[in-house]
Amino acid sequence: MAITLVLLAVMKRQRAAHPNAKYVVWSRIDQKSCLKAMQLAGLEVVSVDQKQSDSETEQGLVTDVDATREKA
Repeated sequence: MAITLVLLAVMKRQRAAHPNAKYVVWSRIDQKSCLKAMQLAGLEVVSVDQKQSDSETEQGLVTDVDATREKA
């Protein structure tokens, strides 16, 4: 809950600095606090799913930069 409140404060400050902004492009992670804070701040979330790494040095999920750019 504390993380949600901190993130909410940050999102509200960003909202005040950019009053016309209403979308957040979010690299989807398994963290509901981020999503809750963005929604409570009155922003519309555009989520980008992560992709499986195809690198031999990295394993697991990574941010899909191309999909993020496309949605931005």
